[in-house]
Amino acid sequence: MAKFDREWYVDSQVKRADAAGDFSVDTTPLTSLLLEYLDTPGNGLESLRPEHVKPSLKKYLRWRVVFHNDTNDARTVPDLKIGVSAKIYHDEGEPTYEEYPDVVSDILPGASRTAIVTA
Repeated sequence: MAKFDREWYVDSQVKRADAAGDFSVDTTPLTSLLLEYLDTPGNGLESLRPEHVKPSLKKYLRWRVVFHNDTNDARTVPDLKIGVSAKIYHDEGEPTYEEYPDVVSDILPGASRTAIVTA
């Protein structure tokens, strides 16, 4: 397995439409998937450095919002926040975090037009 100095994540947060008005928060780790791509020759991913990962995420990362018993254009969900970030490990000291809003602005147009209805 390739050596890496950072972990990649997609974070999402949306306010629920229930009476409590709670927030639904989710974090999806991307590092293991990126490591699989990294170990596959000829796929264009050279390392887990931002200059290599960001173009791959912009090209391949897609998302959708799923509601129970409801359909919406996922790009118009009120209060939806999406972030792409990396936790960076250093030889000394605590890890730091970087956010990549340019990746988010490029993937938002790729959102599913209609959320999937689940029972």
